[in-house]
Amino acid sequence: MKFYIKFNLNFLLLLLFFLYSFFYVIDLSLFNTFQLNNVVQMILFVFLIIIFFGKNLSYLKNIKYFTISVLILIIFLISAFVTKRLYLINYALFIINGMTVDFRKIVNSSFWGTLIATLTVVVASKMGILSDLVYITGGRISHSFGFSYFSHLSFLVFYLFLNYLFLRGKSITYFEIIGLFAIDYLVYSTTTNRLSHYLGIFVLLMFVLAIKLNWIKFKSYFFKIFSLYSYSVGLLLSIYIANNYDPGEVIWRNLNHLLSNRLGFQKIAFALYQPQLFGNDIQMVGNYEIEILNRIVTENSFYLDSGFLYSWLGYGILFTILLIILYTSIFYKAYKNKDKAIYIWCMAIFFFSFINNTWVNITYNPLLFMLGGSLLASNVRYEKQ
Repeated sequence: MKFYIKFNLNFLLLLLFFLYSFFYVIDLSLFNTFQLNNVVQMILFVFLIIIFFGKNLSYLKNIKYFTISVLILIIFLISAFVTKRLYLINYALFIINGMTVDFRKIVNSSFWGTLIATLTVVVASKMGILSDLVYITGGRISHSFGFSYFSHLSFLVFYLFLNYLFLRGKSITYFEIIGLFAIDYLVYSTTTNRLSHYLGIFVLLMFVLAIKLNWIKFKSYFFKIFSLYSYSVGLLLSIYIANNYDPGEVIWRNLNHLLSNRLGFQKIAFALYQPQLFGNDIQMVGNYEIEILNRIVTENSFYLDSGFLYSWLGYGILFTILLIILYTSIFYKAYKNKDKAIYIWCMAIFFFSFINNTWVNITYNPLLFMLGGSLLASNVRYEKQ
């Protein structure tokens, strides 16, 4: 009976995560969801609490599990209320409950929930149910395909790649890889989002070289050091660049242009907000020129795309330190276990976090659930490729 209850609670958690991933993507679209997101968050909270008390209390005897759970819950909880991002509470409960569930099943739920929702939005756009917003960015035409902003589709596809490559592993065929390259180029040609496009190519090439051809081993001392210190150095480097950016210097100006004025906004962010222990409520306005009834409308903007800096200023110092510890533990465990797929995934999130604030989001980036393998190996089987 005990096994039957635990089995059903694990299944319920996976089902909830699938639905959450689905509704999160739908909420990024032009579908009129009214207050559906708030209702989903409340329902999830109730069920996640039931799951926690239903199956995880026995694991609290494990000192590591207890310590990690308390740290995640307290820091996420305080940051949620201080910054008014109450969804962080559900994130914490998902991660804690998910640490004792097979990681591959978590990724599978994320992949299918995100994929079905993404296809639903794109198909609805092509059928005329949702508008295909046309943006003019730096003289280039970008399509949103039913999403509220043109970059949404590109980074969703990027994370779908990471999920898919992990699930397929060595069994993936070259025909599939060529197909992924084609999809990556197609998405780039219509959304014109360069950063996720280039990083997608990097991930696919690394996967081929390291996993399919086994030319890269990730065994050297460099890869060990990289796994241990990259996220910490990434945060410090981002802070340094933001505070030392000088638009009067040609190198800085050219780099800022390449990054679509991200450095300029980062400089402004540190002028507007001071690092706090538990974060700030950062107000952002999207940067765009949009074509409405054949007229180009330019909106004033401020946004902070860097995951490192948004976490540091938005979620808070303690939250960011905890996040770096969690990601570093997963990264280093991947190095020790020669888990190339997870190592590449960690590398991708590291590079992406310089210019995109998605490393906290667990719906399409469920890597934090890997804590069950990196810190609680006795409870959860660590997936190897």
